Amino acid sequence: MKKKLLHSLGPVIVLLLLASAFWILHHELRQYQYSDIKQALAEIPRNRLLLSFALTILNYVVLTGYDVLALRYIRHPLAYGRIAVASFIGYALSHNIGLSIFTGSAVRY
Repeated sequence: MKKKLLHSLGPVIVLLLLASAFWILHHELRQYQYSDIKQALAEIPRNRLLLSFALTILNYVVLTGYDVLALRYIRHPLAYGRIAVASFIGYALSHNIGLSIFTGSAVRY
């Protein structure tokens, strides 16, 4: 019974953290209008936006390498696709929400 409760507690904590992040984001951005954000983005040169997206993608590809190396070190072979998905989600949550022990680590586990 206790093990089942602990097993279901992880996703609940992640959902609470995600809901908290959305609430904080809403609270912080409520003073801005959508049109203001759209106009500010339109003022950024397109080549800079494309470069930032490309470097972000490259960064996450490089970050998956850490997980690939870790799994090779412990001799636990997995397909790169599985590693990449778990790594991307884990790093995205860790970098954006924080509390990596609860967010990114839980996803990887």
